[in-house]
Amino acid sequence: RRAGPGWTNSASLVTELRLWLTRNFPGWQLNVVALGHAFSFTAQAALVTGSAVLVAAHGAWLTNAIFAANGAAVVEVLNCGHRSNTYRNLVRNRGLSYFSATKLNGIFRGDDCSQDQGRRNVDARRPLPLSELAPALAQAISVVD
Repeated sequence: RRAGPGWTNSASLVTELRLWLTRNFPGWQLNVVALGHAFSFTAQAALVTGSAVLVAAHGAWLTNAIFAANGAAVVEVLNCGHRSNTYRNLVRNRGLSYFSATKLNGIFRGDDCSQDQGRRNVDARRPLPLSELAPALAQAISVVD
């Protein structure tokens, strides 16, 4: 059973992100945590506390942002046009910087997402292109750097 949204290109995205960070933000490193929900509560808090920028798919795991260090930033990856202020409000109320990564044109069509822009597709598995993540991630890094 799969928990929450996943990206069909996770392995290649990690490789691309490492190269992108090396070129654009030397000194920054990428730590990948898969299946964060499988960690104990204490371990989840420790993972987030040690992160300057937290990148996660829209979902309950983002509530861990309350454990982020002061000055940290959060990038929420929104899937298939689903819009929710829940985690944005949580992050901002915590005093952290918030950014969202969405498809550049804001319209989700294709095999992975129907034209429905609502909650039904929040768990749709699809590729996450670096071009979709990079603008928000660059802003987040710039804020905490």
